[in-house]
Amino acid sequence: MRNRDILLALLIAISTAAISEASVRKELWDVDLLKLIGQSGTIEDQYVWGLAFSEDETKLAIGFNHLGEAQESHVIVVALDQPKTVLRRIDSDRTKGLEWFLHENIQWSPSGKLLAAYGRVFNLESDGACAAPTDFEFGGFLADDRIVFAKPGLPSKAGPEASMEIQARRSDCSVEDTWLISRGLSRVRSTCPQSNSIEVSVVPNWPNLPHYPKGEPTETHILRYPGWETTRRWTWDGDAPVGGTSFADSCRAICSGVSDGKAWHNACWSTETGEKIADDPKLTRTDREAFAGSGGALLAVTVSHWACLNGKFWQYLDMDGCASRPTRRVLWNVETGQEALSWPVLNQQYSIRNEKRSDPFGLAISATGKYLAEGGAGRVQLYSVLQ
Repeated sequence: MRNRDILLALLIAISTAAISEASVRKELWDVDLLKLIGQSGTIEDQYVWGLAFSEDETKLAIGFNHLGEAQESHVIVVALDQPKTVLRRIDSDRTKGLEWFLHENIQWSPSGKLLAAYGRVFNLESDGACAAPTDFEFGGFLADDRIVFAKPGLPSKAGPEASMEIQARRSDCSVEDTWLISRGLSRVRSTCPQSNSIEVSVVPNWPNLPHYPKGEPTETHILRYPGWETTRRWTWDGDAPVGGTSFADSCRAICSGVSDGKAWHNACWSTETGEKIADDPKLTRTDREAFAGSGGALLAVTVSHWACLNGKFWQYLDMDGCASRPTRRVLWNVETGQEALSWPVLNQQYSIRNEKRSDPFGLAISATGKYLAEGGAGRVQLYSVLQ
C-alpha cells in the first residue's frame, strides 16, 4: 500500500471518528450459508450478491456464490422465524454479472408467489419459471404479480434512434401489453407495484457510443400502467444521478444522488408534484449503489466519505490522490428528512481474479422497516428495528 493510501485512510478515519452509533436494532439471528445448504468450504469465500424480504415480512431470499469462479450460484428462501430451514433453493451456473450487491438482484412479487433472480422469474408454488425473451431484461413487478420485461434502447453509431420495448406479462408469463419508446438510450430502472409505476431512464440524444458524451442531459420518466402515461418527468443536466435512483415511501418519492459542486449526497423528490422533499448534505455517497431499498418512509442508505490530497507538496511525496470509504449505514426518513437509525459498516475482504477487494456487506430493509438484513463473507444477520 502506498503512503498516500495510508494517509488518506487516516484522514477518512479522523473525519468520521465523531460518528456515534445511534442504532436501535436487535440481532435476531446469524447464519452460516454453506452450513445451511449442507456444503463444506470456507464461508469467507462466499459473496452475498442479493437479499430481499417478502412483502409480508415473513421470508428472506438470499443469493450467494463463490465469487469469480465457475461454480454454482445459490438462491435460498428462509422463514424469518425459522432461519435454519431452507424453504426453497434455486441453483444456477451463472456467476458472471454477480460481482456486485444490488437491491434489485432478487425481487419478490407482491403476493410472494413469484421470485425474480438470475434474470428469470420463478414460481415458488411449482417448478415453473418465466425467462426474459432474447435481448430483454427483467425490469420488476407491478400489481397483481404482473411481470415487466424490457429490451433496452441502444442506439448505434449508424444512428441515434433506438426503440425500447416494454412488455407487461401476467403471472403465468403470457404477454398482456407492450409499449415502445424511440428516444435514444433508454432503460427500465425499477418498478413500484403500489402505484403500478415504471421508472425509465432516457438519454434523448446519444450520438457517440460507447463513450458517454459529457454534459448530455439524462431524463427520468415515471410511467403508469396500464396506459403507459408519463405521470412525471425530470431532466438532469450534465452528470446523471450517481448510483441510480430508488422509489421510496410507497412510491410517493423517488431518491437519487445529487451534486452540490463538491460531493454527491442524497435527495428525494415527490412523484406526485415533482418537487424536492428531502435533501441531506451529510448523506454523502461515492459508491456505485448507495440505496438498499425502502421500508415505508425509511430509505436504507450507505454513506461514503471522500478525501483528497492535492498540490505539488503531496505530488512530491507521491501521496497525492483521492480515496473513498463507506463509513456508516443510515435509515433515512424521507418524509421528515431526518436520520432514524445509524450504525457502522460491516466490510468483507475477498479476492477476485487475483485482485484484492473490499466491499460493505449487502443490506436489505423490509417493507415496513421492521427488519434489516446484512450479508457478506458467507453469512447473513437479521435485525429487528425498534421504532
